[in-house]
Amino acid sequence: MSISKVNLDRIARRIRKPFETGRLGLYGGLELSIFICQGTFPWHRHIDEDELFLVYEGAIQMVTERGELTLRAEEMVIVPKGVAHSTSSPLRSVVLLLRPYGATGSSNGRRRLFATDEDEQLEKIKLGSIYHRLESSYVPVEVASMEGHSLMLWRCAGIGPEWPPPSHNIPLLVVRGTVEIETDEERIVASGGDLVTVEAYTPYRISTVAQAMVFSLEREHESL
Repeated sequence: MSISKVNLDRIARRIRKPFETGRLGLYGGLELSIFICQGTFPWHRHIDEDELFLVYEGAIQMVTERGELTLRAEEMVIVPKGVAHSTSSPLRSVVLLLRPYGATGSSNGRRRLFATDEDEQLEKIKLGSIYHRLESSYVPVEVASMEGHSLMLWRCAGIGPEWPPPSHNIPLLVVRGTVEIETDEERIVASGGDLVTVEAYTPYRISTVAQAMVFSLEREHESL
């Protein structure tokens, strides 16, 4: 199959233990996972990898050396390697986690053992606020970058163009609305909470009757 679909709600229901992760896919050297945040995860740091946290459902408290944040649904933050952090939530919250696959193979530089006073305070990225400022359909904008990849947000309305085949598998997360993703061989309808994977070297097209918000990941030199 050139495209496939999973539903985040269904996968989250299978996760029984807090902070237990379930892999959703590998995309150009990055691993996308889902986990349940409930309770408090111990204070720790990663010396080889940046981590992106995107709240899908609920809310989490992120305490770090570079500031404290509350992340709600459709909000995310990238915690740089070397920055100690802890996540917590009194209720069951569903979170997406993006990080390099295999920490020692990280491509964004040498190990970083700790944060310094020169590091900036962490800032959360509100996908909903960015989406409401988008005026053009099918002109994805970069909301952040990580490990040589661009994190893109789309406003979809009507019939989009055919996109050239990517060099690696790409994820298309439908955040709001319903879209149809079509290749030369297949067609998939995806709604909010569905994650569609388009396989490498597969041209595809997105279309929708009403407006929809889609979040994707592209290699920086391939970003549209």
